[in-house]
Amino acid sequence: MQAVPAYRFLAIAMILMGFGLNLIEFHFILRVAERFTLLPDLQFFYGAFKIASLVLLAVMQGWVVTKLLDRLGFQRIFACMPITMGSGLLLALAWPGIVGITLGNLLTRVVLLGVDEPARHAFQGLVPDERRGRVSAVLDGYLYPIGAILSCGLLLLLFYFVQAHFFPLATAQLLYLLIGLLCIGGALYAIRQMYTTYEASMLNWRLQRKRRASKLDNLTF
Repeated sequence: MQAVPAYRFLAIAMILMGFGLNLIEFHFILRVAERFTLLPDLQFFYGAFKIASLVLLAVMQGWVVTKLLDRLGFQRIFACMPITMGSGLLLALAWPGIVGITLGNLLTRVVLLGVDEPARHAFQGLVPDERRGRVSAVLDGYLYPIGAILSCGLLLLLFYFVQAHFFPLATAQLLYLLIGLLCIGGALYAIRQMYTTYEASMLNWRLQRKRRASKLDNLTF
């Protein structure tokens, strides 16, 4: 992955998106906890959120993702996730209440599971069999969690300042949403670099499959 530019830039983008994804999820949980103080109301809201997510995900996987992959290709389809996440963060900033972050989190989760994850699995299919397992382990198991851990460090720092009365909670929320937008901008730049290096990356010898020797090669007629 370090030697093939397309995979390297995708890895950088995924770490940055993992950072932003965790911020979106945290802000969503925070807003829900503020809005619904009674357990039955919270259960009803979260149940409706999960049902809406499943319905949209089924529509996405059934009719949208294949057409998107055919039309955009691997060069452009990975831009869908950071664009959606950026839209979600902007919705949270535009509507400070629960509506904006709920719509943003809903769209982000659907695109993550319905577009980004299938595209990543298909992209991993370009890697030869002898290397695919290690590449898949990194892409699927490490990059998003690394970004999430880094964002947790940021949240701990900000809320330490809130507890120490350096600034109020509203300022901390605004700061981590703006930092999330900066990370999404960095992810979009990494995806663009992936796009510009895609053709050269596909010619890298590490993506070439070994030619199987045929028994007919040693026969003489």
